[in-house]
Amino acid sequence: MAAVVLVHGANHGPWCWSKVDGPLREAGLQVEMPDLYSQPNASDPGAVQAAIDGCAGDRPIVVVGHSFGGLPITQIDPTTVDHLVYLAALFPTDSETESLGNPVVADFFDKMNVEDGVMTAKLERLRDVWYGDCTDADVEFCAARLRPHPMGSTPMVVASAAWRFVPSTYVICEHDGSIRQDYMHAAAALTGDSVRWPTSHSPFLSRPELVVNLLRDIVDRHQ
Repeated sequence: MAAVVLVHGANHGPWCWSKVDGPLREAGLQVEMPDLYSQPNASDPGAVQAAIDGCAGDRPIVVVGHSFGGLPITQIDPTTVDHLVYLAALFPTDSETESLGNPVVADFFDKMNVEDGVMTAKLERLRDVWYGDCTDADVEFCAARLRPHPMGSTPMVVASAAWRFVPSTYVICEHDGSIRQDYMHAAAALTGDSVRWPTSHSPFLSRPELVVNLLRDIVDRHQ
């Protein structure tokens, strides 16, 4: 059984994968969804690596990082996975000269509240930042579950970037209200493999079939 590790973004949790979890399991895949907030620093790879190690075996392991989830997946042990997927994600490099700069759109922090080093989303701006093409029911579902995000350390240059050593795919969301388009395209150029979807920042809610089909295709490539 191949395995998929789904890593959520800032303010979110494993619950955000609710529309893709079931279909992936029905396709015969093991699915793990680590909680980044189960550790002191959400950008640390520890929770993701533990989920990966729990899937160890002679089979493909694909790791998906959404948004902030790009930070921890870049820092995992590349020998333990077969493919990385950056879903509208932050994309750390291991070279100052290749750093892609500020990842977020110009008005990102107008859509957020930051107080005492903790970031929360303005409820009236949720569609603008993350859920532009989601249903009202999906927005309400998320609004009831979002968590504060301690800003903490956000290492955009790391000692070693796992994507250098593992086949990787970058997913560009064309109507993203969070991550800059030019940032996503630059990251896609570095991975060498990318797809473009006509979605907002959260296709796992608005177009879950795109996420499921992409991951199934990637698993098939590695089997």
